[in-house]
Amino acid sequence: MPNSVAMAEGCKVPQRAGKISTARNPIPKKENRGGIPYSIFRASLLQEERMVTFMKVMETDRLLLRYQTQDDAAFVLQLVNDPQWLQYIGDRGVRTLEDARAYIANGAMRMYEQYGFGLFLVERKEDSTPLGICGLVKRDGLDDIDIGFAFLPAYRAQGYAYEAASAVMEYAVNKLGLARVVAITTQDNDASARLLQKIGLRFERLFQLPGDPDVLKLFSYDSTQADRGTEMPRK
Repeated sequence: MPNSVAMAEGCKVPQRAGKISTARNPIPKKENRGGIPYSIFRASLLQEERMVTFMKVMETDRLLLRYQTQDDAAFVLQLVNDPQWLQYIGDRGVRTLEDARAYIANGAMRMYEQYGFGLFLVERKEDSTPLGICGLVKRDGLDDIDIGFAFLPAYRAQGYAYEAASAVMEYAVNKLGLARVVAITTQDNDASARLLQKIGLRFERLFQLPGDPDVLKLFSYDSTQADRGTEMPRK
C-alpha cells in the first residue's frame, strides 16, 4: 500500500508522450479573447493542452489517472488523515498543506523521477473530482514492484478502486512489461485483500518489511502462472 519515500531535492518531471491536439479547445475569435493578444492567448492555450497531455497516464471509462503535483495538497491532506488510511496504512505525520506538498514532492514525485511510475491521482472524468490514488511503488525491502490504492470514503463501494486498479495492473504488465506484481496489506484489511484477488493477485505468504514489527500479507501476480488461476481481469 502507499508509503513515504526518502526525501530528495531537484525532482524532475517525466517526459511527455503523445501528440498534442487542440481540437477540443479551438482558438476563439479575437473579440472573445478579452483583449489578450492572439500570440499570447495561443501560447497559453497550447501550454494548457501540453499540461493535460503530459499529466495523464491512463484512463478508463469513468476515470483519469494522472501524475500528482503539489497543487493536489488539499486532497492529499484529506486522504492521508482518513481513519482507514491511518488504520491500514499508517500516520504519515501530514498535518498541514505544507506537509502535504512535501509529502507529494518527496513521495510520488520523487518516484516518478526515479522509476517513471508511482502513485497516480485518480480523477472522475466527468467533473475532474479527485477520488483517490492508485499506482505502483518500488519499496525498500521488496524486490518486486507493488500496487497500492486508497480512496476517500465517499467514493468507495462504487467500483472506482477496481476500475483504477485493473487499469494499473494492465499498465504494469502490458506497458511496463512486469512479469510479477505484488501487494501488501495488514492482516485485517479484508476489503483490500478481496480487491487484490479480484484483479488477479493471490495470497502468497506472511512477511515483515525491514524495521517494521508488523506481520503483513503479501499478495502476488505472476504472469508465468497466469494460465493457472492468476489471470488478469478482463475489460
